[in-house]
Amino acid sequence: MTDHSLDPQDNLELEVSPETSENEEASQSDENPFREFIHHQRIALEELGRAVESLLPKEFREHAGKAGRAFLDSFKVFVDATRETVENMTNQSDEEETSSPENKNASTKIKVEVE
Repeated sequence: MTDHSLDPQDNLELEVSPETSENEEASQSDENPFREFIHHQRIALEELGRAVESLLPKEFREHAGKAGRAFLDSFKVFVDATRETVENMTNQSDEEETSSPENKNASTKIKVEVE
């Protein structure tokens, strides 16, 4: 039985060349079917990217790239602000617990407004 598991030490960088002979492909298949799968997936993805790129004007691709970066930047700001808020709330909660040790076991009521 052949072991087809992926070894983390495997280098999955495969050289993509259209001149690959059938013998080379057969040896890749015998060696590791997962590598052959990755090889063909990479070729397919590269060709799909070239096909889509050829359909879109250069200006559109530039603006789409800028829009994508701006979208990611907005989420970075959101995540950073959320992290800072949570850290501040945690620090405030820790300070309240340490300032009044007699109220450690007392329950706290919080008023919540629901729309």
